[in-house]
Amino acid sequence: MLAGDQEGAISLSAGEARLGVDQAERIQIGAANRVNRIEMDANQGRLDAQMQAADITRNAGVKAADLRAMQRVLESLGGMISRDIQKNIEMRF
Repeated sequence: MLAGDQEGAISLSAGEARLGVDQAERIQIGAANRVNRIEMDANQGRLDAQMQAADITRNAGVKAADLRAMQRVLESLGGMISRDIQKNIEMRF
């Protein structure tokens, strides 16, 4: 009878240990999934911010190039007008 009790206790103990291991596994998998989800959200947020920054930088570069082109046109036009005025003044006197 003592051997039967020992086997029952061993079986019960093994069953409890198995339940504990299964529960620990579920907790660890759940935690890993939550951490993964948080990291993915953070990575997505970082990517979105970098994409917005790149877009702002690109738009600023395009605007600066447009302004430089406009400046050159206006400088050229101003020079032409200045020369025309100079010639008109010379022709009058």
